[in-house]
Amino acid sequence: MFCRSLVLGVFFYFFFQAEDGIRDFCLSRGLGAEADGEKPVLQSVLTYRILLPDGTDAHTVLPKLRELEDEDPMLRIVYEDERLIVADKRNGLLSVGTEKEHRKTAFYILSEYIKRNNPAARLFVVHRLDRETSGLMIYAKDKRTQEILQKNWKTMVLDRRYAAVVEGRLPQTKGTIATLLREDRNRKVWASCNGTGEEAATDYTVLREGRNYSLVELSLHTGKKNQIRAHMEWMKTPIAGDKKYGAQTNPAGRVCLHAYKLCFIHPTTGERLDFSTGIPRIFEDTVV
Repeated sequence: MFCRSLVLGVFFYFFFQAEDGIRDFCLSRGLGAEADGEKPVLQSVLTYRILLPDGTDAHTVLPKLRELEDEDPMLRIVYEDERLIVADKRNGLLSVGTEKEHRKTAFYILSEYIKRNNPAARLFVVHRLDRETSGLMIYAKDKRTQEILQKNWKTMVLDRRYAAVVEGRLPQTKGTIATLLREDRNRKVWASCNGTGEEAATDYTVLREGRNYSLVELSLHTGKKNQIRAHMEWMKTPIAGDKKYGAQTNPAGRVCLHAYKLCFIHPTTGERLDFSTGIPRIFEDTVV
């Protein structure tokens, strides 16, 4: 079976009957879920289901496999097969290298990991998350897979959501923010409705409101650099801890932005893959 090399950082597993017969991985707590300085952990829940190409419904018992967390607490592999890796990145870790930093990146950690079994193996970047943002990412194991995902990103990625804690309250419980975005000489992205820039749109849903903060779910129509961070600043509700984009407070000791849901069509098998790390507990604890 194609998923024979599947790697999931979990402690227990069981079957779950999904409504539409899709693969559904529910990782209750990801690396963004640290609280009070504790080492982040996954709750012991995994739901898994696969719909075979011929329409047959099948289940697979997965063995307990290795975790990268024992070697590098900044990164966890939540899925792996012959073509790609889905990883859960902790905030503070670069997605890819820069001129000043090559080794302390998700790309380097995963590249070294796949070279253990095959020194000639290569890893390919599909998309990125900001250093300050935690959450789910896809890396390809070959050039063809990378090209398919990048060229068909808008049609193959079916659902991608972020959770954020923002300062204050948004004007409505649901809405869409549509602006132009432009980057200045200091590499900060600014939102505006006039002038030059690239069009960008972000949907938001308020999940909970507290005295000083709101817990918000966000999804992107466009995938521009720092889009969510710039849009939250534009709305005068900056992401907590994001000083670069206007935050006045830092209640969690980090930028409170986490990519917690990812659903896409597998570029080789055509199967739909769903992943969710859940919302970091420290986000929920902040909004009271």
